[in-house]
Amino acid sequence: MHVFYTGQRAYWNLAASAKTVDEISNTPDDAVRERLLDYAIEVVDQVSEGSRRGRDLGRRLSDSALLGALPDPSDRELLGNAIGMGCDVFCTRDHKTIIRRRHLLPDLPLRILTPVEWWRAIKPWAGLWC
Repeated sequence: MHVFYTGQRAYWNLAASAKTVDEISNTPDDAVRERLLDYAIEVVDQVSEGSRRGRDLGRRLSDSALLGALPDPSDRELLGNAIGMGCDVFCTRDHKTIIRRRHLLPDLPLRILTPVEWWRAIKPWAGLWC
């Protein structure tokens, strides 16, 4: 909550790929799924040059050995989407497959953070935007 509140004031661009919406569609709890989809659809970018690069890179990385430390091709695709879209942070709560294995990944042009870690990183400066 704090990350998104600060982000609104700091005018950060939040982005979600079409693959993110696909992943959210698999959420088993109907109420949670609907709330997440409502939000994700607002931030999904399907038309910009960045989203096209993200889509292409995500598809290529889903089968690549480069991100082979992540066992799920969908996770590799999502990370590729974020890299291709030029994101600075890939925020996830997926401890089971992404967070637990992020140290095994090569150096990437973005940081993989949980929401709590992201808040911890920006909290000292959040007052500048609030």
